[in-house]
Amino acid sequence: MATDGINEEGKWRIIKVDIRPLYYHLIVDVGDPPSDWNTK
Repeated sequence: MATDGINEEGKWRIIKVDIRPLYYHLIVDVGDPPSDWNTK
C-alpha cells in the first residue's frame, strides 16, 4: 500500500504553529518537504 509520507515520523520538522481563534484554525508551517516526500 502506498503512503503519502505525511504520517512518517522523523521526516518533518515544525517551524511555526499558528493558532487562529476564528473557527479554531491550526496552521502548521513545516518548511520545505523532505526530498523523498511524495515521489513516484
